Amino acid sequence: METIPRTKEASTRHVGRSHGRVEDRRLLTGRGRFIDDIEPVGNVAHAAVVRSTQAHARMVSVDAGEARRAPGVV
Repeated sequence: METIPRTKEASTRHVGRSHGRVEDRRLLTGRGRFIDDIEPVGNVAHAAVVRSTQAHARMVSVDAGEARRAPGVV
């Protein structure tokens, strides 16, 4: 895990510089592995994340009752 830079010099040393991307060769040559390429296994839960349509909105409550009652929902 990378630590957070504590000085301005440390936090800007990457600005304006090219950085190699380690995944590109694998993806561009057709050797990339995606979630659909992996065989499904049992007892796996999936999640969906929905971002807010309101910038900087404050969420005060979430009613998940209908979702909890839906078949197959954990």
